[in-house]
Amino acid sequence: MRKKIACMPVQEAELEFMSGERVILRFDNESLMRLSEMEGGIGGLISAGCVDFTEICAKVIAAGAVGGMEYQEAYRLARSVAPVTQQEIIGCFSEAMGVEADAGKDELQKKLIAQFLEKIAK
Repeated sequence: MRKKIACMPVQEAELEFMSGERVILRFDNESLMRLSEMEGGIGGLISAGCVDFTEICAKVIAAGAVGGMEYQEAYRLARSVAPVTQQEIIGCFSEAMGVEADAGKDELQKKLIAQFLEKIAK
C-alpha cells in the first residue's frame, strides 16, 4: 500500500517594526538546528516557576532570521514588542514545527500574569 504525505511549505513570517526595520523569519530544519545549538535551547527557559517570553522569543528570532542574527540583536528586538506579539512569534514557530501552539497556552499565560502581579506588588 502506498502512503500519501501532504507536504507543507516552509513557514515564513515578516516582522515589521515601527522604525521601519523588517526581519524575515524562516522556520525550517535549519532554524530548529540553530535553536537547539543555543545555550539552554527552549527547554532550559521553561521551568516550573518561570516563563520568560522575551528570552524564548529572542531565541526564536535569532534562530529563524534569514541571513542570520546575533542573539543580542534578537533580544533587543524581542524587548521592543508587546507580550502579545512575542506570543504570536513563538506560536508561529511552534506551528511550523508541528507543535500545537495552544497546548498549555492557558497555563503559560497564568504563570506570566502571576509573575507580573508579583513584580508590581513589590
